[in-house]
Amino acid sequence: MRKFEKPIGVVIVLLVLYSLFFGFEINLYVTLRIGLIVVCIFYLWFGFFLFNRINFEDLLKKEVIRKLNVFKVSAGITMGVVYSFCTLAIMFSIYFYAGMNTLLGIAIIALISATALIGIYNTLNMPMQKFYNQFYRRSLVIGVFLLFIWFFPVEKRLSALYKNYPEFIEAYTNYQENPDDKKAEQKLREARNLFK
Repeated sequence: MRKFEKPIGVVIVLLVLYSLFFGFEINLYVTLRIGLIVVCIFYLWFGFFLFNRINFEDLLKKEVIRKLNVFKVSAGITMGVVYSFCTLAIMFSIYFYAGMNTLLGIAIIALISATALIGIYNTLNMPMQKFYNQFYRRSLVIGVFLLFIWFFPVEKRLSALYKNYPEFIEAYTNYQENPDDKKAEQKLREARNLFK
């Protein structure tokens, strides 16, 4: 699972950086979205296995089960859900879906809170430092990414990512200024359809 996590994470970061400097292309747009969805599902369903360094077969081994405790199980599942939610917030922010700012704010709060709880437990129970460190590293990387998006102005993000699609920028801006206008909403939907 770790062999899957690192390469796809690097690919996603490179695709986002490329998009910021050169703008989206259709293939890049679709590839990045698929990558983010895969990471989102991966953390949600496999966080427990990834963070406890076990696979499905290990669940049948008594010696492996004995090493698990309530904290390790709950931390693995909880952080998997939090990282999945953070990935979803990143995807919403890159693709400018409705509610992206709310989702981004909740993701930042959830990440800080969950990592802080791990830190508190760490100060009370030192022996599993390697187990705690894996959360600190991931939370740092994902947290920096979330904060970068949060502080990067929406207008600049929009013009950087969609510089090759001025019709989308115009449709999105028009809809933000006139959220109750049905024609503006329809134009935004049509502009989004260009990427499908």
